[in-house]
Amino acid sequence: MTDRDTDAAFAELERTWASRPGLIGFLTAVNHKQIGLRFIWTAVVFLLIGGVEALLIRLQLATSDGTVLGPEAYNQLFTMHGTTMMFLFGIPILEGLAMYFVPLQIGTRDLPLPRLNAFGYWVYLFGGILLHWSFLTGDVPDGGWFAYPPLTSTEFSPGAGIDFWLLGVTFVEISGIIGAVEIVVLIMRFRAPGMTLSRIPLFSWSALIMSGMMLFAFPFVVAASVLLEVERKFGAPFYDPSLGGDPLLWQHLFWIFGHPEVYILLLPATGIVSAVVAAHVRRPVVAYPLVVASLVAIAIASFGLWVHHMFTVGLPVLVLSLFAVASYFIAVPSGIQVFAWIATIWEGRPRWGTPLWFVIGFLVIFVLGGITGVMVATAPFDHQAHDTFFVVAHFHYVLIGGVVFPVFAGLHHWFPKMTGRLPSESIGKTAFWLMFVGFNVAFFPQHWLGLQGMVRRTYTYPAGLGWEAANMASTVGSFVLAAGVLLFLANLAHAWRRGRESGPDPWGADTLEWAAQSPPNNHNFDSLPVVGSLSPLWDRGAHGYDDETLESIGVLGRPWLGRREVLRTTVVAADPEAIVVLPGPTYWPFVTAAALTSSLVGVLVDAWALAGLGAVVAVAFLIGWATEDRVRLTRQSSDPSGTSPDFLAAVGTDEDPGHEVSGSDQAPALARRRAAEHFKALTPRGHSASWWGVMVGLTALATIVAALVYAYFYLRLGADSWPPSRSSERPLGIPLAALALVVVAGVLSMPRAGSGLARWLAMGLAAGGLTLQVVAVVGSGYRIDANAYEAIVIVLEVMAASLLAVALLVRATMLVEAMRSPTDPEPVEVDIAYWRGALVLWAVLWAVVHVAPRVV
Repeated sequence: MTDRDTDAAFAELERTWASRPGLIGFLTAVNHKQIGLRFIWTAVVFLLIGGVEALLIRLQLATSDGTVLGPEAYNQLFTMHGTTMMFLFGIPILEGLAMYFVPLQIGTRDLPLPRLNAFGYWVYLFGGILLHWSFLTGDVPDGGWFAYPPLTSTEFSPGAGIDFWLLGVTFVEISGIIGAVEIVVLIMRFRAPGMTLSRIPLFSWSALIMSGMMLFAFPFVVAASVLLEVERKFGAPFYDPSLGGDPLLWQHLFWIFGHPEVYILLLPATGIVSAVVAAHVRRPVVAYPLVVASLVAIAIASFGLWVHHMFTVGLPVLVLSLFAVASYFIAVPSGIQVFAWIATIWEGRPRWGTPLWFVIGFLVIFVLGGITGVMVATAPFDHQAHDTFFVVAHFHYVLIGGVVFPVFAGLHHWFPKMTGRLPSESIGKTAFWLMFVGFNVAFFPQHWLGLQGMVRRTYTYPAGLGWEAANMASTVGSFVLAAGVLLFLANLAHAWRRGRESGPDPWGADTLEWAAQSPPNNHNFDSLPVVGSLSPLWDRGAHGYDDETLESIGVLGRPWLGRREVLRTTVVAADPEAIVVLPGPTYWPFVTAAALTSSLVGVLVDAWALAGLGAVVAVAFLIGWATEDRVRLTRQSSDPSGTSPDFLAAVGTDEDPGHEVSGSDQAPALARRRAAEHFKALTPRGHSASWWGVMVGLTALATIVAALVYAYFYLRLGADSWPPSRSSERPLGIPLAALALVVVAGVLSMPRAGSGLARWLAMGLAAGGLTLQVVAVVGSGYRIDANAYEAIVIVLEVMAASLLAVALLVRATMLVEAMRSPTDPEPVEVDIAYWRGALVLWAVLWAVVHVAPRVV
């Protein structure tokens, strides 16, 4: 092509990937950079809200016998402060940074499921608004960000405040799981050609591991919250010991989520540190393989630490010892990373700009927090320090030092990429020192206060205890910290409009995001990069691809039919596998999230008609969502993956389904045909992005099932008799018939490309099994408020029935899609993937309900 043709092609690419203008564009956007920025700046707003709440708390505690807040307002503010920072700021801003920068770092144009990504943002936004709407209604949550029963039961919290917390947090956690699914599929299947597992940037590695952890951690708090909400709304005694429940069940479920949550926050923050250190020290991070291994080790070990928070509940000494050892161990991989960063700085040529100063602040504060973490991991010491301000200090040293400082380093580091403007270095450094000094003045004295016996979550204290000076210093420090935060954000706001232009790569960094324009084009890269090194901008390296492969990859540098095309690659070697077409702007994510929010509001105010209507409308919207893209893409191509024989034939003839290929369209059509044939010969055909999304989503769904099964057996092991006598004689006839129908339905669904008739028949059998299951539950006479056994059995049965119902809905939708696009394999493989997973989980729940009481 001539230079003019090339410029025209790039302009057409930009139009193809652009969002619509105005309010319509805002509501329909799916581009990863727009959604990532929304997550980032919405999280910053919640940071400011949580900061104001913290300052009010510190004003109350600045002096003895404080009167700034009453006990009720104090409880509400410390609950909302913790909830806002943990659920509405920490994870969303890190996911937002990952959504924005990981596609750029790994050399692709967008996330693989962009509509799902947009849906996740709206769910997050509406969940956060729902939580804070409680301030307007006067029913503000006041049970702590951990919501321990029985304090959060209707007996002690009769208003709607805890319901706001449970429903809002559940909604926000679902958003987190959605983001995790996106990031896992993205990094595993959409890396630039040549970006093997050993060439993935450390920030992208940390985002991948963070997302994997979220799939196994977040479902536990979702399950715990659902059980507590069911208890509050319907009297189910999951946490009521008088009817067979146990309030410690909540603590186990919550902290199985809660302690990994700390490392879910920490790991992407360490990825930011690695990115900043490499760029501003101008050398790759030392011991890359060990740093990656330490990320994996921390992720695995973090799931064995939850009892670290429960040393005072009366567990056996052996159990305490095992969890203490696990808590000590996690310091080892954390130390590996710290020494790797220090060695990198020592051996490199540091440029002491604002981002690197925030990294130094992180290293100092995080190491101090780690030391106190080892202290509270020692059970005898923890018995003395538990629920004191010593733990408050430790917690903030780990989370503010380990998360906020790296996030601010990342925001300053990547701000030129997001805006094309450079923030002021002098103002940035001033903000750092205000934050660093203010933080240590605010929280270091709290160690001493805790050791002197000041209990956390106390709203006032009498004079004469010797606590006044330390509390006043802590309050002054918190305001200095707040001033630093505001100055930092003001610096970014000013630079956004008036900052000096940065150019594509002001830091001379090594990763692919700096190869794009600043700010990046809508399509990220004019030509998709090919990678031959861990630091592709410093060392091009040998990628090993021949000219034909490079020519086939280059096909995506020229647009065709307005299609948003990306390249799917293999999991390990990242070899080109297929051309994938992504959906464009759409209303479905927004309206579906709005419908689900209305359903939650109905549950909140006991308007069950509204709750049901919202759920039905949401399901209808999901069906529209599932069919919308298939219609649009079918008009452009018979196969969105670009690899089926029909696609190869279509793009090589005079006609593409729904589009006439003629004139200037013929050359790019033939080029894509040749590229698709080459990729197919180069690598075996893999699964579509939708299939991967379903499989990764099933991982989270299986974890929710595991959490409910854990709750069942936890209650079982703590019960005097299980099941209670009146529940022990439940007949097996109808449940066995339901099992038989579902098993046969599963067998009929086994062939990957089985006939449509077999799948319709399987659908009918599964519907019969679902009907029999409902009949058995209704006929059992179980009441959800009778005892913990009957309550948990009903929940397990409802979960199982929901799995079948969704499977039937998915199958019906996918069968219609398969008939509409008979040559497209994606609807079939998506249907079979979910169908098999749902039936396996249904069988597990069936065994727990019907077999476990008879054999355990």
